[in-house]
Amino acid sequence: MSIESIIHREIVFIHIGKTGGSSLRKMLEASLLSLTFSEPLSQSYMTFFDYMNYNKYDVISGHVSRTDQLKWFRDRDIITLLREPIDRCLSFIHYIKSLNIPSLEVVRQAHNLPLKEWIDTPSAQQNLNNTMVRQLGGHMLDDPDDLPALLEKAKVTLLEALWVGRQETLDRDVIGLSQLLKCHIRPVRVNETPGRPPRASEPAEMIDRLYAMNSYDLQLWNWAQENIF
Repeated sequence: MSIESIIHREIVFIHIGKTGGSSLRKMLEASLLSLTFSEPLSQSYMTFFDYMNYNKYDVISGHVSRTDQLKWFRDRDIITLLREPIDRCLSFIHYIKSLNIPSLEVVRQAHNLPLKEWIDTPSAQQNLNNTMVRQLGGHMLDDPDDLPALLEKAKVTLLEALWVGRQETLDRDVIGLSQLLKCHIRPVRVNETPGRPPRASEPAEMIDRLYAMNSYDLQLWNWAQENIF
């Protein structure tokens, strides 16, 4: 492996939940041994303290939103992953329901509320309502008050990114990232939810609800198939 071409590269990995980000991080850590990685970042509004803490790392990885990347790490290369929006939401739902961490509000509510009520709670909506557009076009913790504008900004983010992959074809897409970084990245898969039912068995009412709340993510996904991949 040649490290000279990657040793000075500084990256922000915008990890959108349930798009294969944990798997990609594991691949990168195992392959880019000359680079330092931040801890996986949680959803937050980043501060100057965060900037000082994380800017020392070659790869800043986690649930960073585009707004914070532009404010604090504008000169870094961006990599990110997408996933078919309805499948991403279903994966999130079953992942949260598989957890036993009652101290987390989203988990506690997922276990205590009927599904139809839970998916409309603020903590669930952050991860189920056009999350890709909101995170790539603005900040995922903000109220999505102008989704058409965020969609266009998300497209710009993807066009400016060093690399964009897909959860569905990550093992194949990562070959392109290997070529960009001039190193061999060995595919691995982690953090997959066990026992997830097939999509065809999901309640039709829930699928319809997810389609209704993800129209902009679906537009971004379809646009990316034609313009990014």
